[in-house]
Amino acid sequence: MNAGQYIYFGLGLFFIVIGAVSLVDSPRRRAKRAAEIDTRVVTDGEITKYRLESDARTRGIPDDGVTEYRAQIEYTVDGHRYQIKAARAVSKPGALNEKVRVAYQRAMPSDAIEVREDIADDRAFAKFSIGIGLLLLVAGWFDW
Repeated sequence: MNAGQYIYFGLGLFFIVIGAVSLVDSPRRRAKRAAEIDTRVVTDGEITKYRLESDARTRGIPDDGVTEYRAQIEYTVDGHRYQIKAARAVSKPGALNEKVRVAYQRAMPSDAIEVREDIADDRAFAKFSIGIGLLLLVAGWFDW
């Protein structure tokens, strides 16, 4: 084996371990999130606007072509309107007035989180990482 193969094998194993840990830990993270939501009151909210979250101008770096937007979500509790930012930024603003689920603290309605079903995202990252790791192992095996 030459030095290049060791690098491929090392990186491949690194990505496989990261993916496997993420895949194994995913149910625990989902259960923790579900438990947090269960302690809150779930209601409907709606996206009222998108704000520019980041681009080259706001980060003070040369233009890297990355622009992200974060939705502003409004919801009403006992006649009072509250606002939160969406959990994740997106590359392209979506439709306004889209309905989303919000979970707020009964004692403090302004303390709310967006209720999202991110199960596929967790598993997709894990599978992608494992796939990259396997490709690196194969590349090291054939000394590409």
